[in-house]
Amino acid sequence: MTGKLPFEALSVETLAARLGANEALCSHIGKDTARWKVREVGDGNLNLVFIVEGATGAAVVKQALPYVRLVGDSWPLPLKRSFFEYHALTRQEARAPGSVPAIYH
Repeated sequence: MTGKLPFEALSVETLAARLGANEALCSHIGKDTARWKVREVGDGNLNLVFIVEGATGAAVVKQALPYVRLVGDSWPLPLKRSFFEYHALTRQEARAPGSVPAIYH
């Protein structure tokens, strides 16, 4: 078993439960996920974007969707594209430390 959860689009209501097991994120924001304040701020075509605030910090959570958000699953997109963004950010951080947001997952 890989331990991977099936794809599920996050929402303001489900984000804390889904990400509460991420130790690095909880260490940054606060371990009490019931106290997290979650706001959806994305209005784009491709991703869901949330701001999560907790007792010890805040983070931006970005989730790639497997389809164009405004059209739905009739216009599919590969989730692999998030890997390329992750790879680009880690390479940029290696070349210019401190200039890229921290990645927790």
